[in-house]
Amino acid sequence: MTDARRLLLISLSISLLAPTGPASAQADRVARMSERLLQERDIPDWEQAVGIFAEINDPRVLGTLLRLLDSGNAVARAEAAGVLWRYNTKEVREKLVALSQQGVPLVRVEAAKSLCLMKFTAALSTLEELLSSADTEVRARTWRALANIPEEGARRLVEKPPRAAAGDTVWSAYAAYRHELDRPRQLETLQKILLNLPQASWLAGKIDPRRSDLEEAARLAEKGQKLRLQAAAALSRLHDGPALDILALGCADPATFDLPEGPARLLARAGDAALPPVSRALRHEKLLVRLGAARTAELLNLTPEADRKPLAEALDAALEDGSHLLRIHALRAAAAQRLTGLAPRIREGLRHAHAGTRAEAARALGVLRLDDAFATLSGRLQDEPDRGVRRALYQSIALLRSEAAADSLLPRLKNLATQANRSAQAAEEASWCLTAMASAGDAAARLALRLLPKLEGPRRDMMLELLAASGSEPGLDFFMDRLRDAPPPPEDPAVRFFDSLDERFVPRLLQLIESETAMWIRVILARALYRLGRVEFGRGILWALRNEDGYLRRLGAALARELNIPGSVELLAGLLETDAETAWFAARSLFADGSSEALRAYLARLGSSALRRRRPVPLTNYWDGDNRGLHPSQKDFDSDRVWVAFADDRLGRPYDLFLTSSNDGGKVWAEPVFTGLTSFADPAGEVPPPTFSLKVRGRDITVAWTHTRAQGTDPDRPQHKTQQRVHPFKYQDFFKDRDQDGLRDSEELALFTNPALADSDGDGLSDGDDKNPLAAPPDLARDEDVIRVLAFSHALFSGKLLPGAPRLLCVVLPAGGGRVPEVAAFPWLVLHLRADQLLTLWQNTGASFPRLAFGATRIDSGGLRAVQSLTLQRDARDRLQVMVGLARRGDQWVVTGMSQEEP
Repeated sequence: MTDARRLLLISLSISLLAPTGPASAQADRVARMSERLLQERDIPDWEQAVGIFAEINDPRVLGTLLRLLDSGNAVARAEAAGVLWRYNTKEVREKLVALSQQGVPLVRVEAAKSLCLMKFTAALSTLEELLSSADTEVRARTWRALANIPEEGARRLVEKPPRAAAGDTVWSAYAAYRHELDRPRQLETLQKILLNLPQASWLAGKIDPRRSDLEEAARLAEKGQKLRLQAAAALSRLHDGPALDILALGCADPATFDLPEGPARLLARAGDAALPPVSRALRHEKLLVRLGAARTAELLNLTPEADRKPLAEALDAALEDGSHLLRIHALRAAAAQRLTGLAPRIREGLRHAHAGTRAEAARALGVLRLDDAFATLSGRLQDEPDRGVRRALYQSIALLRSEAAADSLLPRLKNLATQANRSAQAAEEASWCLTAMASAGDAAARLALRLLPKLEGPRRDMMLELLAASGSEPGLDFFMDRLRDAPPPPEDPAVRFFDSLDERFVPRLLQLIESETAMWIRVILARALYRLGRVEFGRGILWALRNEDGYLRRLGAALARELNIPGSVELLAGLLETDAETAWFAARSLFADGSSEALRAYLARLGSSALRRRRPVPLTNYWDGDNRGLHPSQKDFDSDRVWVAFADDRLGRPYDLFLTSSNDGGKVWAEPVFTGLTSFADPAGEVPPPTFSLKVRGRDITVAWTHTRAQGTDPDRPQHKTQQRVHPFKYQDFFKDRDQDGLRDSEELALFTNPALADSDGDGLSDGDDKNPLAAPPDLARDEDVIRVLAFSHALFSGKLLPGAPRLLCVVLPAGGGRVPEVAAFPWLVLHLRADQLLTLWQNTGASFPRLAFGATRIDSGGLRAVQSLTLQRDARDRLQVMVGLARRGDQWVVTGMSQEEP
């Protein structure tokens, strides 16, 4: 076995043995692997999984392999038969002979191969027969089997001309190379197939292509992808220097880069042997090859002894390239491979003219954790004009965990807090700053506790967040006192604080869980202890999930996230049909579990889930700013009836004007109604908020409204226009609801739903109850729908897609039409809109709501792997792209990974 193949098997062995919970560390690993194979649970690649298992020196292995021969999965049976040559016993030989003579062709191939490797070469006749099979996969597997049989008879079969089919060309060339038959010609054949991309996809003539250019190149290159992947697999199996050099060129393929079986991922598995090919490809004349090599360099799993100098020199040259994408990936590779010798060049990148290059340089310095990194990064914050780059600077400072971060960044936080009342962007940056400050640990806790008694309102909340992320002993004392006062909301800082603790706190937590009597405290402590390896406390979370008390079930659903406690999936799935908030926490925990069982349970209950229904929105008084209350404040009087005008985000928008009333002096208030009036909300805080005056005479209402809207179509240059208008209303007109769907006609016009149709999208939920009133649920029989729902939900629940929890998400419908299913995982209102509707919404309300666009769903030709891109436009200058990888496990798609790009 080659070193690369062994490294691959070892890495997959780690994957197979990875615990699904802390209890796995104590389990019998062979038994766990055996159980997983026999249950056919989440096996991404049967050949690799069975190959790993067969190499283990344990008497139980053979028994498991023999049991796999009775599996209903033909691929599992075939792979088990293909490794039984290791056990040359009479019982095994008799089974192999029987399997090679009858049954499924895939199994016959592998049984015959094992017999040949046992020196029973009469089985070559079976392989010769199967080379004539009408099934392309059977023929491919037969060529691979012949390649591994070091017998003259196998060589003679390989020498025979293959079928004209393309797949036979790949695998016959592979087999011929293994039998040392005209190796240069075989490599030439494989290279020609691997690099057979459409001319337009090579980005010829483009010095600095955009990401959209790469996406278009990938779309063009989808044709012929299956055959190129086969050529990549063949070269990866050959594994010698010439083959890996060709594989490095194949990393240019934009259609297959993100696929687990693509050239880049296969080359990365080669370990140290991949270094020379990647280093050479980084200097190739074609930009697409250099870009593919840089992206592959990020993935390499190198040993400490590997000679990184050629790679460092090649990446150094790439940092001078005119392509911003190449510079970005070169910086990522330098960080991933810990190339500290490139630190001076990376520091230079902090002042590059291109913002994306500056952001990536900041991230690289955070990963490398050089001695002067904190001073460099914090100093750059002072004059960095781009928000995206500042976010990267904060993230990198957080990675450094410098004690100086808390006090050093405090003046900046104070300034941001002052701006946060009028600027959504400043409020978001304040959260980044807090995260960076919290990385100081005890120093951050001391600062927060010193300032808390002096602060109130949003500034006090900021210090609570700082303390909650500090992972400190003072923080533990503070939040325990807070928990004893009253049951906290599941996302309260007092709850989240316990996730910041490490194993040093286990003795203290054990003492607390024994002494505390409040059950919500014991459940919170149970999660903390389970996370830190005390698996017996998982029963506390399960107890909460089963509890009859709604609050404790909701708390348990939130706390179950990332614990993967055995028995929790069924309980969490049951909570999807309770209230919307509990259902959301349960769904988040199911996605954190990530298993096919968890995702199958989520999808199975999605149609009836409370996730599909709109949550009630709390009221926000216009004149109270950020202060929220259950009741609005008194504004005007008329005949003992109190009339109040206020704006809130009940429609997901910040400056919508609503009216409500009370006839008992403000004790009970009527349901607020939308006036149809709105104003432009600038996330940068440059547009003044609207003003109004209210006059009430009987049931006639007059509102003088000074508002702003945007003219033109360019969000970068909105050309604001402010007007003052007087609007007369009849109070009863606000309540018109022609279709009786729970949305007033004025609200339907604002949300683009049909005021004459109770169920605008025809999905069985009325518009007033439907969280996604303009989109139908996913069709679970369509892979594209399932993949999009899983990809979005995973990205959302990870906390990386929409960390600010806005009240409105707009999903961009593709030009020319096209189906985009509802996204129930988003907790608030979702509108699926065309480009013209989005323009109208922006002109009236501003760009402070995020827009989500689904890219093409790319499913490999075998239907086993997929990649889904998501693009989130948070405002005119803030764009995030996420790539989510998925794989099919049996009949269920599961998420295998996620990467994000911030151009």
